[in-house]
Amino acid sequence: MTAPRAVLDLDGDDPASRTDHRRIAGDLADTQWLPRGSVLGAAAALLPDHPVLRRIGVCAFPAAALAVLVCLVVGHAGAARWTALLVLAAYVMAVAIVVPARLDALALLRLPAATVVGLGVLLSLTPRWWLASGGWKVGLGLMLVAGCYVVFESRMHGVDRGPALFRGAYVWVVGLLHAFVLSMVFLGFVVPVMGENGQCLAGWWSSGPFTARQLSLDCQRTVDATVAAAPAGVLLLMTGWSLAIGLVAQILWDDRPVTSPLGRLRRIRGTRP
Repeated sequence: MTAPRAVLDLDGDDPASRTDHRRIAGDLADTQWLPRGSVLGAAAALLPDHPVLRRIGVCAFPAAALAVLVCLVVGHAGAARWTALLVLAAYVMAVAIVVPARLDALALLRLPAATVVGLGVLLSLTPRWWLASGGWKVGLGLMLVAGCYVVFESRMHGVDRGPALFRGAYVWVVGLLHAFVLSMVFLGFVVPVMGENGQCLAGWWSSGPFTARQLSLDCQRTVDATVAAAPAGVLLLMTGWSLAIGLVAQILWDDRPVTSPLGRLRRIRGTRP
């Protein structure tokens, strides 16, 4: 389904008309396309005459997050954690400063916000989560649960099965990439400093991502274990946990679809800002 040209034509000569059209396009994206999980529909409504910018808005973060994943998989974990930090900083700066008003809806800000909540909960737990070698199975299961939920959310808004699967798959992948990048930043910079016995994870990036980490003698006595789980398994657990728990938390704090804009107040009456 494409954006209606009669409503969303933004190329008129009248500035007031263009402003009204942008407002209508933003309202359509916020209230019609995004709650149904259609990020592509929202992009078409907000950028009807700019297909290149539309693709950049939809694909920029996933492409950057995949670059972080490739760095990790090929064994450059140290580079991956710094790349993740750079991607996160660029994402925040772009959304806060560079992206025009209303286009921030395409960033799906509820996904990283929910992920941070999930990681905060995980950080408060005992070190068992980064010691258990089978933790990645829990992470994988939670990923699948999160995917089913985002598809179900689209279905609850009247979307047919086929489109709901497609839209849910896109939102799910973007959510996983957000969770992965944030998990990489947390594991690389936050957990070794603020996590319980996190000092035992300092320097994990110096070894292979698929190799269990040998703990020092002091850490062995402290956590009663000789090795920590492989970094890749820990990241898989963190990614699945943070996304799934974050989605549950965002339902509780604000009963709106996860694709809805974050913290937007709709102006019903009053003067134009």
